[in-house]
Amino acid sequence: MQLYEDRVSSITVNGDEIQLRKDETQPAGVAQSYYLLKSDNVIHPISVRFETAYDLLHQRLEREGKISHSLANCPERLHPRPIKMWTPAGGWTEIQLDGVGPN
Repeated sequence: MQLYEDRVSSITVNGDEIQLRKDETQPAGVAQSYYLLKSDNVIHPISVRFETAYDLLHQRLEREGKISHSLANCPERLHPRPIKMWTPAGGWTEIQLDGVGPN
């Protein structure tokens, strides 16, 4: 089965918090990032984190010469892509997240 890269693989709601798990690679489950959002009539980004498998995969790809930047200077970590959200009242909007450094 072919899966889309960067797909949201799970959404967990716990009270006013929403956690999104996003697959970063294929096959699914190899490396994931987690987005934590809070809802109080408006959804607010709280944090983004990358699991250890993401770091290990990144470092392996660095060693193999398949990516040319270090984990500490990873553009996806320093400047995460915004989350796109659709609402009936506002249509599509983007929620910006702060960058993170290595774990």
